[in-house]
Amino acid sequence: MVAKTNIRMEDWRAELERVLSRSGDEGMTAEEIAGALGKKLDMTRKLMRRLATAGRLGAGRRPAVRIDGAYCTVPVYWIKPKAK
Repeated sequence: MVAKTNIRMEDWRAELERVLSRSGDEGMTAEEIAGALGKKLDMTRKLMRRLATAGRLGAGRRPAVRIDGAYCTVPVYWIKPKAK
């Protein structure tokens, strides 16, 4: 049985903003966000999709070093400011 989340979008956005504000301007990967929130990766991705649908999630890429020492780029995410 799959448990449903009862968290409101605004509560989730506020928590994600709190977590992402510690990351600086470079954003965080989905795995980093899940770890910071203490949630499973699949749940974090579902909640991030809801924010993206609402137009509040920005995405980009940053350089990283893989386990074999090679450089690559990884997707990162951040909260977009509210439109006024």
